[in-house]
Amino acid sequence: MKDITLVNTKTSAPSVSLIVSTDNKYPQYILSEKKLTTLLKKVEVDLRKKFTEEQIDLVVSKLKSLILKIDHKQLSKTLAIFASAEKERIIYLPFSVEEKYIIDSSFEVRDLLYSIKKNVDYLVLLIDSHQPQIYFGYNSTLVKLETNNLPSGAEELERDYPSRVSNFSDAVTLKEINLDKYLRNIDSELTALLNEIDTSVIVLGVKKTLGHFKKITKNRKKITNYIEGNHQHSSKEDIYRSIEGIILEKGEDDQQKTIDSIDQAMSSKQCVYGIENVWRAVAEKRGGELIVEKDYMCQAVIGTDKYSLITEGFDSERENIMQDAVDDLIELVIENGGDVSFVNNGKLEDYNKIALLTYY
Repeated sequence: MKDITLVNTKTSAPSVSLIVSTDNKYPQYILSEKKLTTLLKKVEVDLRKKFTEEQIDLVVSKLKSLILKIDHKQLSKTLAIFASAEKERIIYLPFSVEEKYIIDSSFEVRDLLYSIKKNVDYLVLLIDSHQPQIYFGYNSTLVKLETNNLPSGAEELERDYPSRVSNFSDAVTLKEINLDKYLRNIDSELTALLNEIDTSVIVLGVKKTLGHFKKITKNRKKITNYIEGNHQHSSKEDIYRSIEGIILEKGEDDQQKTIDSIDQAMSSKQCVYGIENVWRAVAEKRGGELIVEKDYMCQAVIGTDKYSLITEGFDSERENIMQDAVDDLIELVIENGGDVSFVNNGKLEDYNKIALLTYY
């Protein structure tokens, strides 16, 4: 939520947001300078229709300065650049959004907030006899973690074998002992990581290795799934394909819990739904958590008092139209200390696409 607070403060017009998609050129994302330059020229043309040269020069100058500061090593699927008279910010988004620019009185927080709320974070531990690996995952993206304390492979422990063993049974026993020692070293590093990153873990490995690991691990409460298979030579894409069902299911489970919370709040009369009712409750500062379908948008104007919202029957040419009242609602909820959750389109049909859990 920290990033949102930094850009969600009311600012002097104009406020400009550039949201630009990147090109996925393995092994990194690349930003097209031509695409960015074209978008910036369109912004300047539109700014000249509404604002003074002084206002335009200040904001455009900030945008150009920010473009020079882009860290191309941090690029992910989308880049968001925000500038106003008072504030400027670059935000790297690990998800795809519609490419656009927004000229308004404040930053459009929906895309940014959705990227944060949508994220499913997890660790993937790949146990292999040659080289164990740990990945940090968010949604479908896997980033390999470079750790110094993972054992380099089970082979290094075999140096501890005596030069001779009396029989085959003793050799097998020694291999079992050393395998457990190897797995304890891995589990110790996993414990250290989980002290820094509080998230769930998916473990991949061959059947025998997983059987041993289940017995010795001290991180049972954090491990949600074990997946059998040999991933010694698997790419990150192959690894994600192995766990994709788990990640998608977790996202669905999280959404269902959110929807269930609406039903529970309705039974205790601490929920309103439909954008007009939600607007009134938020204006009255009764909003705890806003729950909305991710693509729901609604043109509207505020009524004669700030508590009513008009969504139809108004002149579409009037100046004070909110192009997206949902985005304004999101800002108001955050401004008042509330929270926002998104669900997939169609999940809130019974609630007219938007609901609010209220304090009273």
